[in-house]
Amino acid sequence: MTPENKLSYIIPQIVKYQNVDDLLENNSHHSLFNENNLSINDVLKENFVCIVGEPGIGKSRLLDEVKERILPKPFFYKASEFTTLSTPKENEYCIIDALDEVEGHSFYNVLQSIKHYKKKNPKIKVLFTCRKHYVASYARHFADCNHLTFIEICRLSERDVMNVISGNCNCSEATLANITLIPQHN
Repeated sequence: MTPENKLSYIIPQIVKYQNVDDLLENNSHHSLFNENNLSINDVLKENFVCIVGEPGIGKSRLLDEVKERILPKPFFYKASEFTTLSTPKENEYCIIDALDEVEGHSFYNVLQSIKHYKKKNPKIKVLFTCRKHYVASYARHFADCNHLTFIEICRLSERDVMNVISGNCNCSEATLANITLIPQHN
């Protein structure tokens, strides 16, 4: 796809939670058309955040958009490669992707490394991704991470999808413009 044909990123429905308990207790439905959606600029303001969602929902893609908006370029790691010893302390951001893809026996240690890195570098904004069921399984350890907030990428309801497909969505002009650029398949 050439740059002039590249579709703009459609910001997903993302919801912020102040702690792991709030994240895990929330069962309410979120709509793409909710006025309380967070923006990427809202994500960039967070100091210590875990971006959660199910497989394939767009956690890594959201990080790609975040990285494009940060200058100088942030430090970026796959969680399986993250160590506090190799992580510089000069940048404003440290981004860590795919904590849930770390080997099972190493998950706790990597989470603790992220926690200790943030504690030793309070001015560096740390963002990392993880699947929600891992957060639930390790909830006690996530709760031990001081000032860690959670941003969840929510799945669209069938009604939301049908509204987008039928053109009956009350979404932003940018979202509508992106939808009209998508090739229509019958």
